[in-house]
Amino acid sequence: MIDAKLRSQIEPHALALELAAGDMLFQPGDPCRNFLLVTAGTARVEMSTHTGRDLVLYRVSAGETCALTITCLLSDQRYTARGIADTDLSGLALPTAAFEQLLAESAAFRRNVFRAFGERMQGLMSRLEDVLSHGLDPRLARLLLASADREGCVHLTHHRIAVELAAAREAVSRRLKGYERAGWIQVGRGRIRILDTHALDVLAEDPDADKA
Repeated sequence: MIDAKLRSQIEPHALALELAAGDMLFQPGDPCRNFLLVTAGTARVEMSTHTGRDLVLYRVSAGETCALTITCLLSDQRYTARGIADTDLSGLALPTAAFEQLLAESAAFRRNVFRAFGERMQGLMSRLEDVLSHGLDPRLARLLLASADREGCVHLTHHRIAVELAAAREAVSRRLKGYERAGWIQVGRGRIRILDTHALDVLAEDPDADKA
């Protein structure tokens, strides 16, 4: 997390970013020319596997930086994933030369950059452990519960859910149809209404749920 003092060091040298939800920050093959700091909104970083499956790696919220961008800047490599604005987004883009100067001259900036990178790597390891150690059912149940609005509606497509869970779309669709037959949810176009929160709570905590 970049605090107000460090942000004040960045702002004089940075360009302001304003993106609408769905806009692309970067994509595979793009050169990395700026250190990115999100000041409002949220972006997601996702990649496509060789099988064509999409996978969300992590999200970047206000006050946070992008670990992939840090990696590309430090290694002089191009992006290998895409960054997309989840919501309307504001941020700062610090050119490479200014980033390198701050990194060399400011111990506080340097600590924050490497701390952010380390925390993101820990988060990715936790996400990998979750995908490998828990079945699709509990992860899907947790996502539905966490994404529901006050009316119990989840405004996500089957494809979007699959990307979030690093799962095949077909597997997600089969699970959702099963939940609907059980009376737990009602599936509509681009929307899922939760009818039985308790059943999903139980499934979300079930260590023996079928792995997929």
